Amino acid sequence: MVKVSVIVPVYNGEKFIESCIKNILNQTLKEIELILVNDGSEDRTLDICKKYEKYDSRVILINQENQGVSKARNNGILNANGEYICFIDCDDRIDESYIMRLYNIAKNKNVDIVCCSLECIDYKNTCLAKKVLEEGYYSKEEALKELFQFKNLNWGPYAKLFKCSILKCNKIQFPNIKVYEDLVFTYKSIYSVDKIFFTSEASYYYMHRENVGAMNKFIKSPTLDIIKVADEAILFLKKEMPSIFDSSFYGLISQVIMYINDINKIDPKWDKKESKLYLEETKKLLARYRFDLIKNKTIYYKEKILFFILSFSIGLYSKLAKK
Repeated sequence: MVKVSVIVPVYNGEKFIESCIKNILNQTLKEIELILVNDGSEDRTLDICKKYEKYDSRVILINQENQGVSKARNNGILNANGEYICFIDCDDRIDESYIMRLYNIAKNKNVDIVCCSLECIDYKNTCLAKKVLEEGYYSKEEALKELFQFKNLNWGPYAKLFKCSILKCNKIQFPNIKVYEDLVFTYKSIYSVDKIFFTSEASYYYMHRENVGAMNKFIKSPTLDIIKVADEAILFLKKEMPSIFDSSFYGLISQVIMYINDINKIDPKWDKKESKLYLEETKKLLARYRFDLIKNKTIYYKEKILFFILSFSIGLYSKLAKK
C-alpha cells in the first residue's frame, strides 16, 4: 500500500534533483512513491531521474513537454496512487521524518489536510525567515482566515499533506497561470474539507534563490494573474465565507497593491504598456469593490484612503503614494 505520493515537478534542476531524490527516498516512512514530473528540461535532469527510476521501484518518472509547474503538478496528481499527497520542490529540503510525521498526524487526528511550519533558507542553510503555525485543529473557515492574512500559513502546496481522494473527487487542480496558481489550489483544497490540523512538529525548508521564480518574472513583465486571482477569491469569500470577508479582502487587495511597488523598481514613471495595464486593472478591481472597501473595518484609515483614491485616479494615487 502506498501511504504517500510525493510529487516533485522539475525543470532544469540538475543542480538540485539528485539531492532531492535522495532526501525523499531516505525518509523514515518507506511506503511512499516518488512521482518525478520532468517538465521538458534541457539539461541533465531527465537522465538523473531515469537513473533513479531504475534504481528504486518507488520512483515514477513522468516526462512531459515544457508546460509549466501547474501542468506538471496536475499530471502528478492524476498519476498518484497514495492515500495522501505531498508536494516538494526540487531545490527544497525536508527532515528525514517529515513525511512520517505528517502522515501519522493525518491518521491519528483523522483529518484530510495537515499543514506544518516552514523555514526559508539560503544555499548555506542559513534561516532567513520562519512561518510557525499554532498547533491545533482548524475549521475550514479558520484555516482560510489564516491563509488570506498572508502571514504564518504559507499559500503554496508545500509544507502540507493532502488526502488524495479529496483532490481527485473534487477535481482540484492548479490553474494554468503564471503566478498565484498555488494560492488557488490551496484555498480550494481547504474549502473542500471540514477539519485541518496545524502542526509545529515538522518543518519544510524552502530554498530562497535570488532572481529566480515567478515573482522575479513578474517584476520584469507584470502579469494580470494576481488581479484575476484576487477577484476570483474575493467573490468566493463574499459568497461562501462572509464571516472572514473583511480581513481576507484586505489581505488580497494588499497583495495586488504590493506589486505596484515592484513596478516602481523597473518603471518608476509608470509609462510602460504592461505597467499601465496592471495599474488600470487594479483601479477597476478597487472600483468594483468600492463599497466593501469603505465599510471594511480591518484596513487602516490611511491605506483605505489611498486604495479609495486609486479606485478613481491612478495619477492622484501616484502623487500621494510616492510622497
